[in-house]
Amino acid sequence: MKKTLKNALDHAARKFCAAVTVKKSAVREKLAENSGQFVMDHAVVFVLIIVLGGIALALLTNFLQSDMAPTLKSKIMEFFK
Repeated sequence: MKKTLKNALDHAARKFCAAVTVKKSAVREKLAENSGQFVMDHAVVFVLIIVLGGIALALLTNFLQSDMAPTLKSKIMEFFK
C-alpha cells in the first residue's frame, strides 16, 4: 500500500471512529448504572439538617424565654441593640 495523504487520512478517520465508538459504549454503561442514589443521599442529609436546625432553634427560643437564663438573655439583647 502506497503511503499517501489520502491513505493516512482514511486511517486516522477509522482510528478516530473506533475510539469514539468505544467511548460511546463506556459512557452508555456508566449512565445506565447511575440510579440517582447520590441525589437521594444528599436530599436526606439536607432534610435532616433542616429538622435538627429547627429543633435547635426551638430549644434555644424556649431556653431564652424561660427565667432560667436572665443574664444570658439580657446580654444577647444588648448584643443585637
